[in-house]
Amino acid sequence: MFYVELLSVTRKAAVFAAWLIVALFVNIAVWKLAHVKTPLDVKISLDVVWACASIAASVFASILGCTLASENDGHLPVAWTKPFSRITHALAKFAIDLGAVAAIFAFTCGIVFVYNGVTGLSADLFVPADVGEQLARFIIAPFAFFGLMQALTSTLSRQAGMVVGFTWVGLVAIIVLSIVRLPAPFHAIVGFLDYANPLAYIAFAVDDNGTVITYGLSAAALTLALIATIGGAAAIYRWQRSEA
Repeated sequence: MFYVELLSVTRKAAVFAAWLIVALFVNIAVWKLAHVKTPLDVKISLDVVWACASIAASVFASILGCTLASENDGHLPVAWTKPFSRITHALAKFAIDLGAVAAIFAFTCGIVFVYNGVTGLSADLFVPADVGEQLARFIIAPFAFFGLMQALTSTLSRQAGMVVGFTWVGLVAIIVLSIVRLPAPFHAIVGFLDYANPLAYIAFAVDDNGTVITYGLSAAALTLALIATIGGAAAIYRWQRSEA
């Protein structure tokens, strides 16, 4: 029943995975050709692997964040004649999309592990005490991006891709502006917008020992889950009220 959606998502996932493989070979080639030597005392937290996978999966989730918008481009009358509710229709599509996002997250983890193995960095990996909390935060983040993009594009059609691109620019700009000390009331406005910015909750720093430094991991994971849930619910609500 949702064969078309499954086929479309599978093709996009295959193309994205191919680009990840290309990036893997390019990075390995650069490493080998540049004769990079890893310092003996370097340590790399396993959380960095989750972070790389989260960023890649978030980009892919944004690409899939136009699912409902694609239905608006000439397919809406057909979609609404199917023998089930509009909510069921949207949720089924979301399930297919999010399954692909999870697969890309896992695939990217494998890519990073291969890179670490080829370059010898795997010997420097260590498992931090908060690895479970970090994994939860990073794996929820792509779902938050998916929910946010769906909420912004669910009533659009061909303009959806452009909105996704500008949204990423805006999210990065908000992060930059939140670091800059803007005069009142602009700093407060940027700070308020940052609450709904998934990028703000996957930011991290690495200390000299390779440990990932973050604060409020549980709150970050919970907030990302809320962005994903509220964004998805708002997208479905707006989409089902559209007119074919």
